[in-house]
Amino acid sequence: QPGVTTFDQARLILERHPWVDADSVRADYSDLRDHLRWAWSDQAPGFISDLDAMRPANAYATQSTIQVLSIATDIPFGAVLLLLGQPEGGFVTVSSTRSPDGIEHITYYQGGHVTMINTLSCPLRRRDFWGTPVNLSVRAADATNGNLHLLRYDLRRWWQAVGC
Repeated sequence: QPGVTTFDQARLILERHPWVDADSVRADYSDLRDHLRWAWSDQAPGFISDLDAMRPANAYATQSTIQVLSIATDIPFGAVLLLLGQPEGGFVTVSSTRSPDGIEHITYYQGGHVTMINTLSCPLRRRDFWGTPVNLSVRAADATNGNLHLLRYDLRRWWQAVGC
């Protein structure tokens, strides 16, 4: 649980959890953030994706406490929207780091503590938008995410502004 679980506790939980390939759990230590990365076992539920090499399952800690937990899913953005409703905030950006013609659609829920990201490619088609799987991140209550969650969600305007 971000904001509660320590780095060492999270590592032990991951190494012992049947959904996680225990041999894949890796800890990287640095002065600013400590990272945990892992791969899923064949016992992980079907909605968890292990195919997103750009965003492997990971968690990071500051001051020895997990702050953010991120996993790639196979859950389409359309299903998230139906389940959680209109996002509280979000934005669209062009991302050259994820793919050469990648567009990231980032949405926020629960005051910015739950983030959904779906990465799209040009040409942008509506059916791809709704069906593209999301990456889920959960942040600790005191983890900073800037003021990005305050950006009003305006999909219609963004859809027209994206230059593909």
